[in-house]
Amino acid sequence: MNTEKVLPLFILLALLPIRAKAQVTEGVRDSGRFHCDLDSFQKRPPLLLIGEDHCSVTSQQVKIEMVARGSKGSMFSALEGFAPWQAELLAKRFKGSYDKETSRLFGIESAFMYGLNGCHLQAIGALQQYRNAGGACVNLTPSRVFQSFLLLLQDNPYVRYVWEQVRDKENAFSGTELEPLARIFDQAMAAPSFDVLTPLAAGFTMKDAPNFMRLVRKMDAVYVALANTRFASEIGVGGSLNAIPEDPNGSFKDQWALMKFQTTLNTPLVHIRNRDMFDNIADIYCRAAEEGKVLAVSVGKKHLPGIEKRLKAWSKGRIPLKLADSDTEPGPILDYLESIDPTKPPSLKMK
Repeated sequence: MNTEKVLPLFILLALLPIRAKAQVTEGVRDSGRFHCDLDSFQKRPPLLLIGEDHCSVTSQQVKIEMVARGSKGSMFSALEGFAPWQAELLAKRFKGSYDKETSRLFGIESAFMYGLNGCHLQAIGALQQYRNAGGACVNLTPSRVFQSFLLLLQDNPYVRYVWEQVRDKENAFSGTELEPLARIFDQAMAAPSFDVLTPLAAGFTMKDAPNFMRLVRKMDAVYVALANTRFASEIGVGGSLNAIPEDPNGSFKDQWALMKFQTTLNTPLVHIRNRDMFDNIADIYCRAAEEGKVLAVSVGKKHLPGIEKRLKAWSKGRIPLKLADSDTEPGPILDYLESIDPTKPPSLKMK
């Protein structure tokens, strides 16, 4: 790794106040509400639940339009991939703006499980897999994917906690080939804003990927152990999750790792993320109902059945719910979003 690009920034960050150690609490909820009495609303606005393909160009277009509308407050927009406190970052990622008082943008992620997902994906070589997926993901450079992981270190308390456990146990990897990356991880934790992460990740290339994967696998092992303790009653697949094993030679077989990921982590991971994302969606819908505005939610297609099931069980048919696919039917979705007028009663009619 070219450390010359990060040393000046490292010196600058060294002058900043050091954050307190990350704390891990027992609560899994990331929002401050716990649903509402739907019968208290005379009229309940529509909820548009959109399934997306993360690498689909049309899915990206739909999310950009959702964010544009949510930025202005004409509707409520909620997206997977962002925690409830990351509305401003969400707006920035999708070319929107954010005003604390007027915008209606929301992240719905389970911070704990999304952090585990991020570690596990990088541990099985997501750097290359993202680029092989095609579509909108083909433009993801190694530095951009690396930057996304640095954001988890900066902004996710669970990822921060796990990294601190690994770093302290390994004495910051002092004197090893992993030390430069470990130093960057610490810099990301101290970074005062997302913008600082861009130059911090700029020198990262695919040549750095093997060491990056080795470092993240160490984190993955700690994170999975934490998840097994935290969600022991809900995991149920073989009794526990399995971490991606370390491979000091850097020749880990991605196909085997992917299979392991699918069979030992993905099912319980999706289940628990569905539960927590539903909780956040329900709370956001309560706010949307108070204002009489449409709520549009975009999640990966794999999450759609589980979240739909939970929404229907909670609402008992009292919410006008519509499912759509932004990968295969972007036109009707975009037309519907563009037709929303906050001065008129909301409807759920799509062409």
